[in-house]
Amino acid sequence: MDEGFWYQETFFCMDCIGDSYLKKQIEESGIEAECWECKHQKLAISCEDLGERLHKVIESHYQLTPEEPEGWELYYAKEHGWDRSGDEANYIVQEIAEVSLEIANELLEYLAEQYDPAGKDALISPSLYGDAHYVSKDQVDDYEYEYRWDNIKISIKEESRFFNHSVKDTLNVFFRNIDQLFTHDDQPIVKTIDADTSFYRARVAHSRDEELEILEKLPAALGAPPSALAKPGRMNAGGISVFYGAMSPETCIAEVRPWVGCSVIVGKFNPVTTLKILDLSLLEKINIEGSLFDSNHIENLARVQFLSKLVREISIPITPGAEDSEYLITQLIAEYLQSELGLDGILFDSVQFKNKTSESESGSDQNLVLFKNSSLLQPYEIPSNIKIDASFSIGDPEDPEPRYSIMEKITSDIDEPYGSIEDFDSPSPTITLNLKSITIHQIQGVSFLSSALPVDRYRYDPKDFVWPAKLDIKL
Repeated sequence: MDEGFWYQETFFCMDCIGDSYLKKQIEESGIEAECWECKHQKLAISCEDLGERLHKVIESHYQLTPEEPEGWELYYAKEHGWDRSGDEANYIVQEIAEVSLEIANELLEYLAEQYDPAGKDALISPSLYGDAHYVSKDQVDDYEYEYRWDNIKISIKEESRFFNHSVKDTLNVFFRNIDQLFTHDDQPIVKTIDADTSFYRARVAHSRDEELEILEKLPAALGAPPSALAKPGRMNAGGISVFYGAMSPETCIAEVRPWVGCSVIVGKFNPVTTLKILDLSLLEKINIEGSLFDSNHIENLARVQFLSKLVREISIPITPGAEDSEYLITQLIAEYLQSELGLDGILFDSVQFKNKTSESESGSDQNLVLFKNSSLLQPYEIPSNIKIDASFSIGDPEDPEPRYSIMEKITSDIDEPYGSIEDFDSPSPTITLNLKSITIHQIQGVSFLSSALPVDRYRYDPKDFVWPAKLDIKL
């Protein structure tokens, strides 16, 4: 064989390659040959075959860094020096294929021979492998997923909102095996919450009379609204009752956007059965392990990358007046997660409230949405001869603190069967309100979290080719 084709006679065995996918490929279709490194006769892959696979991976997932400083780095380098960014190509090859430095250098020799510019081209084109540095690209190509996403948004707005099989098929692709995904620190994307988990819901009262009316109608007054009164929201269509809550009282209060002078009634809830909740905030932290040589792994990376974008898109504020059309897609996703995946609700980060202290409990600034079948409130059972009265008192000189009270007044001595404020024919409850947890918050002020950025003013002459000087304007 011609000496120029040395790489076709150079082999690396599966024991000298660490990448599990490559090992499996060699085991299934490798050639019995003497390994270049360990000298043993084993199933192996040629330097040419492995080199070409490496070239595709590097071309798709890594970016060549400049050989010389460019842009602002050029000015910085004059005073502080400059080091080329990224890792040397031999380190990249070692990392990707999990091979020794010796094998990496052998592979680079092949790649440089095949892909590095030669002759006059070497003077104007950068070396891809001989003296190259690379950085990993931040993203993989998820165009297919974005294309599908754009199509279903158009489909449900302009074509068919009901019995739309193409939308369902697309969501099946997006959310397949979602309950099997974990974060880098082994948190499950789909969590389970039980009776030990507390969450909160709030209602704004416009007047004292409305406060007392809400207190008298607990727990129903703090539960999800009846279907007939359910207004359309981000995660529900009109007439579909869902529970909008949060993982802390502070987040609840922020989410109802109270104004100075109003009051907010907050109650603590707990599940009475185990609930499965999708934590959308964790979709940006999914850990997908696999080989860059495996097309299925690349597909999974693209899906995970798209899901992180999806979270940001469905969480952005909607322009007032555009809710009916813009909420369609998030309403559809919520319905899909409930009916097709059997989930009970979702958690997502609040945009209205952010914890400011490190002592704050993790996840306390998250919102919780429980879907219709999972937001059934346990009724408060009382004898039918009980009348409930709520009152407010300013206090007296010995105890000046204002207070609210709920009195259960016995109206007769007849021991009638127990009843409840709610209907006994309702399905089995999934959540309960702790009636001893009720608090009323008088809104005395509203705070905002913001960052201030300076605005500089410059004057320059384009003919000078110098960095413009900041104007010293005296007011």
